[in-house]
Amino acid sequence: MGKAYVAIVLGLCLAGPAHAASPIATKNATAQPKPAKPEWSALTSAQQSVLAPLKDDWSELDSTRRAKWVKVANRYPKMKPEERERLQARMKESPDPSPAGERARSSFSSGPLTRLFVRHGDRIVPIPVEGIRRIQAQGDYAEVHASEGIYLMHVTLSELAARLDSAKFRQVHRSHIVNLDAVEHLQPYDDRRLAIRLRDGTVVVASRAASEELRRLAR
Repeated sequence: MGKAYVAIVLGLCLAGPAHAASPIATKNATAQPKPAKPEWSALTSAQQSVLAPLKDDWSELDSTRRAKWVKVANRYPKMKPEERERLQARMKESPDPSPAGERARSSFSSGPLTRLFVRHGDRIVPIPVEGIRRIQAQGDYAEVHASEGIYLMHVTLSELAARLDSAKFRQVHRSHIVNLDAVEHLQPYDDRRLAIRLRDGTVVVASRAASEELRRLAR
């Protein structure tokens, strides 16, 4: 009897503290720290150097976007030169670290696009689609070649191709869209592909499938 009593008391002593600690542990586990909103002055000199294009817009960014840009700045030393160039272009295009393409897509109205809105320095410039000669893929970006100049948009080539008037704009290669009104002539490149010469002198080689479609247009 004595041994049984001691065992029961010992068991209660051992179980008691663990049971009592449970609510405290649960409370601590559910407590979430408030997201930091680092001010520009709180950034390191290295971070400020990388994020310099965003300095004027920094006060307008929310905590989430500031935190994302700080992470990007911390990864900057490990980036390849071409990644750094794209990042700088991206910051000049928009202070939004990830949804830049989403904003570009959300600006697409229903039906074929009649103009594109692109970032040029600290300005947003409307580009009539009639003035676009060609569009070339540059990673996650689209490089728009227009009569007004060359602009970089954070949107994919396939998304633009889907919203441009297919009677005028054709995706002739996975990396190229051309305005058929800007074409000077077509000529054979090899047995199955066509070379497209634009009026500005640019030559784009169409894929085999696109070459077949272009041949059908000429029949």
